Amino acid sequence: MVKQAEAAFRVLSAEIAEFDHFTPPSWLIRNSNFLEGSDEATLALLERAERPFTTLNGLLTKS
Repeated sequence: MVKQAEAAFRVLSAEIAEFDHFTPPSWLIRNSNFLEGSDEATLALLERAERPFTTLNGLLTKS
């Protein structure tokens, strides 16, 4: 998925050489109120973000 994101960013802007793993989480930490909304898009984003952790935790408790 990271390689796909890098390719997408290269297509969108010639200035972006590679995907930056630091900037998105850094922005989110500084703007945490961004995820405090209760609109449909925010709730869907939070559900998608939670899904891998729920799956991983389920696998860890089964062993």
